[in-house]
Amino acid sequence: PPLYKVTRGKSSQYLKDEKALETFLVDGGLDDALLELESGEVRTGAELLSVIDTALQVRALLNSIHTRYSRSVVEQAAIAGALNAELMAVPDQASDVAQKVARLLFVEFLSNVNSG
Repeated sequence: PPLYKVTRGKSSQYLKDEKALETFLVDGGLDDALLELESGEVRTGAELLSVIDTALQVRALLNSIHTRYSRSVVEQAAIAGALNAELMAVPDQASDVAQKVARLLFVEFLSNVNSG
């Protein structure tokens, strides 16, 4: 049986699971939405949907990590590009990524110390 009933205006729809609800919400939220990157580039429509899909895949990957591993370390490694095999295959780039991960983790550490 469906888990959710969603209503938009006068129409209702039943959704079978969390994934269907997520898709419904993303599709509805993309109308007139835009993402402006730090570089000034703007993503809308299909490009924005691609960014969202990638973010959802990363979230699913992070959620699947065993609890014995530090989620924040894996998250910061992903942000820095350490999960990109092509990038890590070049020693100089791998070294730069490792330094970036270390900086990100240090910033996160300082944030946790200051907030707790």
